[in-house]
Amino acid sequence: MVAEHDSELARAILETVTLPLLTLDADLRVETANEAFLDQFQVSRPETLGTLVYDLGNGQWDIPELRRLLGEILPEKRIVSNYRVEHDFERIGRRTMHLNARRVDRSGRPALILLAISDDTEREAAQAELDGRIELADKLIGSVREGLLILDQDLRVQSASSAFYERFAVQPEKTIGHLVYELGNGQWDIPELRLLLGEVLPRQRSFDDFEVTHTFEGIGERVMLLNGRRLDHMDLILLAIRDVTDLRQNATRLEAVTSAAHVGVFEDDRRAGRLFWSPEMRSILGYPKNDPAPIGETVPDFVHPEDRASVSDTFARVTDPAGDGALFHEHRIIRPDGETRWVQMKGKTEFAEVEGERRPVLIRGILLDVTERRTAEEALRERERRLRNVLDGMGEAFGLMDHDLRIITQNEAALELDGRPLEDIRGRTHWEVYPGSERSELGRLYKKALKEQVPVSLEHRYTFPHDGTKWLEMRAFPVPEGLAVFWRDITERKDAEAALRDSESRLRKVLDMETVGVVFFDLVGGVLDANDAYLSMIGYSRAELEKGEVRYERLTPPDWRWRDEQTIAELKADGKAGPFEKQYTHKDGSRIWVECVDKMLDDGTAVEIIIDVTERKRAEADLRESEDRYRALVSSTSDVIYRMSPDWSEMRELGGRGFITDTHEPRRDWMTGYIPREDQPLVEAAIRDTIDSGNHFDLEHRILKLDGSVAWVRSRAVPLTDEEGRVLEWFGAASDVTARKRAEEHQNVLMGELDHRVKNILAVVQSIARQSLGRGKTVGPDAAERLVGRINALAQSHALLARSRWQGADFGDLVENTVAPYRGEEQDRVAAAGPELNVTPKAAQTLTLALHELVTNAGKYGALSQEGGRLEIKWELSGEAPERRLKVKWVERGGPPIEQQPSRKGFGSRLIRQILSAELDGEVAMDFDRAGLRVQFDLPLANLQAQGGGFTAPPRNEDAPIPEDPASLEGKRVLVVEDEQIIGQDTVEALRSAGCSPIGPIGTVDAALRLAVSETFDAAVLDLNLNGEMAWPAARALRAREIPFVFTTGYAETVTMPRELKDVTRIEKPFNTDRLVNVLAAELNSAGNAAHSV
Repeated sequence: MVAEHDSELARAILETVTLPLLTLDADLRVETANEAFLDQFQVSRPETLGTLVYDLGNGQWDIPELRRLLGEILPEKRIVSNYRVEHDFERIGRRTMHLNARRVDRSGRPALILLAISDDTEREAAQAELDGRIELADKLIGSVREGLLILDQDLRVQSASSAFYERFAVQPEKTIGHLVYELGNGQWDIPELRLLLGEVLPRQRSFDDFEVTHTFEGIGERVMLLNGRRLDHMDLILLAIRDVTDLRQNATRLEAVTSAAHVGVFEDDRRAGRLFWSPEMRSILGYPKNDPAPIGETVPDFVHPEDRASVSDTFARVTDPAGDGALFHEHRIIRPDGETRWVQMKGKTEFAEVEGERRPVLIRGILLDVTERRTAEEALRERERRLRNVLDGMGEAFGLMDHDLRIITQNEAALELDGRPLEDIRGRTHWEVYPGSERSELGRLYKKALKEQVPVSLEHRYTFPHDGTKWLEMRAFPVPEGLAVFWRDITERKDAEAALRDSESRLRKVLDMETVGVVFFDLVGGVLDANDAYLSMIGYSRAELEKGEVRYERLTPPDWRWRDEQTIAELKADGKAGPFEKQYTHKDGSRIWVECVDKMLDDGTAVEIIIDVTERKRAEADLRESEDRYRALVSSTSDVIYRMSPDWSEMRELGGRGFITDTHEPRRDWMTGYIPREDQPLVEAAIRDTIDSGNHFDLEHRILKLDGSVAWVRSRAVPLTDEEGRVLEWFGAASDVTARKRAEEHQNVLMGELDHRVKNILAVVQSIARQSLGRGKTVGPDAAERLVGRINALAQSHALLARSRWQGADFGDLVENTVAPYRGEEQDRVAAAGPELNVTPKAAQTLTLALHELVTNAGKYGALSQEGGRLEIKWELSGEAPERRLKVKWVERGGPPIEQQPSRKGFGSRLIRQILSAELDGEVAMDFDRAGLRVQFDLPLANLQAQGGGFTAPPRNEDAPIPEDPASLEGKRVLVVEDEQIIGQDTVEALRSAGCSPIGPIGTVDAALRLAVSETFDAAVLDLNLNGEMAWPAARALRAREIPFVFTTGYAETVTMPRELKDVTRIEKPFNTDRLVNVLAAELNSAGNAAHSV
């Protein structure tokens, strides 16, 4: 019963204890666990009881320190107290526990272990926090830079910061525990302080930045800002005393300095929404004194438009929480009066934690007007640029090295001498760039110049990798940057000195030179000595020189004596003068031009070297005159004159001559301004080819004229180069070739039209031949004669049209051309009459063929085949436009009577009907009356009338047969000159048939000329054009030998004949060979007389 009672008691105690508590059996299995353990470690009773302690919470209690406690320590000690363990649990996180264990023996039963677990996690954390706060408070009080006092409710000092002791010169032992008003022997009994602590603080718990001014015995008057807080939970008062005396004084001084230095101050408090500008800031910006500063504007309106983006980027950077907040920027502003100024901003952004984020809360800085500095810097950069140009333009090489003799820069002369670009040597030491120089005398002097800060100089030789060994004169001067070095190539001078040392006699030879005059003189105008060349220049003898008759006042014309005076002055000041040009007076009174160089000698006299440049000056005058003539030529030419940059990217000048727009200043858009868009690729390609090949520019292209129209020009340009062949610019001229281009285009059109017409005529001839000769029929002489007649008629219409440039033909001329060969001696046997009518080329050709068929038939079978026959041709116009018509009536009388109608229609009648109907839409009526043939054409005028005025045909060669007996040609030798072999052979056969002995045909002018000069013959037939070459040389040779000849030609009246050959008879192709034979017989019979017109 006792045991049970004890067990019940133990359980009651176990549940009553608030600490987590376990009892373990000998095997370390849980026998009991109180509610505190189950709640604290969030486990259930079933999963705890009977479980090995290390397996609790799925093995979370398998803690190394617990195993050591239960397995090693407890068996030896039986009782273990405050055993500290830290462990991470899945459900409750990391816990800090103190374990207390006791081994309890039980009678008759195995001992048990009582394990109490104290979870001290929160307590230790709170203690640590408290300790930290206490430590922090102590550190804060000790480290606060302001005076800080902690007072109790009785206003006695409990603690004070070291800054308070230092600032107000009091001792800790006279501070701690003392009433605050008694500090400093009562000096802190300040009325304002009593008011704050006795009245203000009890009512409102705190006060801030209460300014108090008080005079202390040891430290004088001080200005203090007092801040107080009641700490009611601690029954303490916190009093902070900030000594702002120095700040007030500094602010006053700063205000005076910023005002005097004109420095603007600004402060952008973003938490308070306040923007402060000092008066100086407003003055710099030109901002009105009473106008509010522009709060909230990222970039104010007064910032220059071109700088607004950079200002915006700057403020974005300085307000970036990830940055350091440093502010520095220079930009332009535009003041209200319109003036633009440069300003510089300097400042700093302060950041603070706001709602858990780091944000900019204050931007404080200054604003400086740096306009003058920027202007000065720009001027300095310009001076540096000019200095660089001077350095590059100077004849000497120049280099700048730092104190370690690293190359900073070199001018163009130095780089040219060295042969390497600046990028290859900049930043490298002199010893690296010029190997072997460090241990040379040059290196020693460089080091001496830097160490002793003295200038040094040296003449030395150096072997350059690319240009061999040269003599150099070096002069080095210490400068703030390091060492400035000048050097120049004195190889020529050193060579000259060596040559001088080799032979002093050369001086005498120089004095005896015939082209260079040398004269020695004093400084008062006396000539002491001179070489023969000088005496020859001025026309004096050596005897006259030795007598003293040669003096400068005689040699110098009055208008040049100023030059002598200036020379003497320069010799006295600098020891040298010139080179310069002046005039001398020759002994004979004439003037000569000379170029002079003077130098003082050691004995006080001077020497002058003179070269006669009279011829050069004349050449220069001639050149100027030539340039004047050239300018006059350029001014008077109608060509467009222009100048281009070396790469043609810029037109430097253009004189448009009223043709295109003038350009008197460089223009880079000249291509689009002057060249049509579609021609620009052609011009650009020609320019590239010209630049690449080095040839002259020569191109025909189109341009835009002043009035906006397009014209053609031929543009030619040549390069103007310097002495080294580099192109300086292009000079060109453009000629207006619009008229020629249009003529060429017109000629191309004419050539095309001619090609068309020739092919068309050949096709017509082909058709006439087929229809005249018949297909598959035997061809006799009559058929051949008909064919030749028809072709001849076609040729006559062609010649008539050619005389009008194929504009058309007069119908009356067509009729007359057709019937003229059949008039004979009775001109009235053919009568033709009608109104003037101009017909188209096609209609002329068609009507000629129709009329030819009719007149040929009349000549063989009709009215013109016998004497007494008559032919009447009449035409008239009838009707109103557009229905007007041409009616032609053909009436024959007095010929053989027509006994009956033809049994069939011959080719001629079919040809008339077909061509007039098909080609001119006309109607043909034929009446075979016994008295003679009657024919009527009825043609619509719209199909045949040519546009424009009338066409007057030039006089033509009459084609009527010349009554001449061809028997006179019997046995005659006749030279035939013809480049078309078929025509030539036809001509030879015709002459051979007439009993001649032909020579030829000859097809070239050269061969014809040789035979005309050397061969014996009686007459000649010359084609006017032989393979494109006119036969004038052979014709003149025949005329000189008085050999009669005739021309054959395909030209109508379009060729211009030489004056001496205008009387030669011409027979137009195609010609009748009988006609040719008759004409040639007539020429032989009337040899020596003027040929009549053919």
